[in-house]
Amino acid sequence: MVQIIDQQLIDQLLVEQLQDSPAPLLALLHAFHDRDGFVSKSAMRAISIGHGIPLADLFGTVTFYHHFSQEAGGLNKPRVCTGPVCRLNGGAECLSALADKGATAMPCAGRCDEPVSVLIGHEQWVGDAKGNLTRKPSPVPPPNPGKIEECIFSEIRMPERNTLPGYRGSGGYEGLMRALKENTPEGVIEHIKNSKLAGRGGAAFPTGVKWQAVANASGDPKTVVCNADEGEPGCFQRPRHFGL
Repeated sequence: MVQIIDQQLIDQLLVEQLQDSPAPLLALLHAFHDRDGFVSKSAMRAISIGHGIPLADLFGTVTFYHHFSQEAGGLNKPRVCTGPVCRLNGGAECLSALADKGATAMPCAGRCDEPVSVLIGHEQWVGDAKGNLTRKPSPVPPPNPGKIEECIFSEIRMPERNTLPGYRGSGGYEGLMRALKENTPEGVIEHIKNSKLAGRGGAAFPTGVKWQAVANASGDPKTVVCNADEGEPGCFQRPRHFGL
């Protein structure tokens, strides 16, 4: 009984320690996962009580993110993607081949460019149907074939672009810094309106109008509900693995 109470106290202290951190829920889940090797039921209870989050909602968050394991020691056991793209490229077979290492299935890891995606600890591996694992860097797009000005990919092929210094070295976050230091909220919204940036919801609704509606809404603080994930196969990766 004393040991159980001590564990509850330790979990409570960890929750309180990260209470005011940015995105405290994810920070807490990672902290428990790194400490214990998985997210236990007792950890979820401590987070649920500390943040007033229903256990059912918390369970939905834990099961959505493929980084989190719910089995003891799961952090360092293979988590094999069995999403549509990886399954078409041997994901189920890879999972079976790694069963003796305690492998578990995970939902799409967003690495449709290099199936089969496998996580072990905090490292990303590429597996095959026989369970062979290799470490590969994230591929970059092929050279610009059209000789036209690029937008999203304009700097992506630069060396070290996948690091924070590399990203900032090519102008990353400059727009954010200008918005924070040189502009007002009203000015930022007006700038977005003038840019004619369209939303990605399918209707191409003007982003500036959306932001203006949030700013004009009554009440404080403002809350924006955003779908930050799309589950369609290969929706944010090259579709070459479908033979297209």
